[in-house]
Amino acid sequence: MNAMMASGGHPWPVIKLQRRAEYMAALDEARSRENIVPFAEFVASSMRREAELTKATLRPGKASAGRRRPRP
Repeated sequence: MNAMMASGGHPWPVIKLQRRAEYMAALDEARSRENIVPFAEFVASSMRREAELTKATLRPGKASAGRRRPRP
């Protein structure tokens, strides 16, 4: 999956430890029932979260309080 995302110019999805059970359930649904919708939605939501965090980091005026770097 990561290689396919990177080859398409997308960042690699980062699966947070707190969401591991959700990830495994979606993966199992795709494998056992051939229903990829929950897995695709999970990956998309993970990528959206990472994109939002990246955007907030790149635009310091819009960053959340806990992610802002102090000025030198």
